[in-house]
Amino acid sequence: MVASRWTHSCSIGRQVMAVVCVLAVPTLANAEVCDKVVGENWRTADGPVWLLNPSGFPLGLVMLIGCLVLVLAARLWWLGLAVSALLASGSLLYVLVDLLPDHDIYRAARYEGCRSYQTDLLDLGLRLFLAVVFAWLGYRARRDVMANRGT
Repeated sequence: MVASRWTHSCSIGRQVMAVVCVLAVPTLANAEVCDKVVGENWRTADGPVWLLNPSGFPLGLVMLIGCLVLVLAARLWWLGLAVSALLASGSLLYVLVDLLPDHDIYRAARYEGCRSYQTDLLDLGLRLFLAVVFAWLGYRARRDVMANRGT
């Protein structure tokens, strides 16, 4: 029984020392903020990242264009309204998480050059514009579908 208490206290002592060592050793996170914020493909020459200047493959832009084609061609009105709601709520989250608090990681990303106020405001404006466009197209597609059902 004495041996089990000794090993238990040794185990706790090692855990405390590990926590102290981890907290005391400075990390390189501040030097590589852009790798973590926008991805490993980003280079300084790329400039600030936003919707029209993504880092890597522009998957979000391709998905938006695909949804736009589906709303226009297939008259999927519900998709237009869903994408509009997603863009609007994403824009609100973008403002509440990044732009208003101005936290350390956001400041470090601006300092390194992968983010900037100007491109973030452009990105926010573009997202809100696309939200309005998708809502309008969804409304028009729904109106057309309802009109065709009546005839």
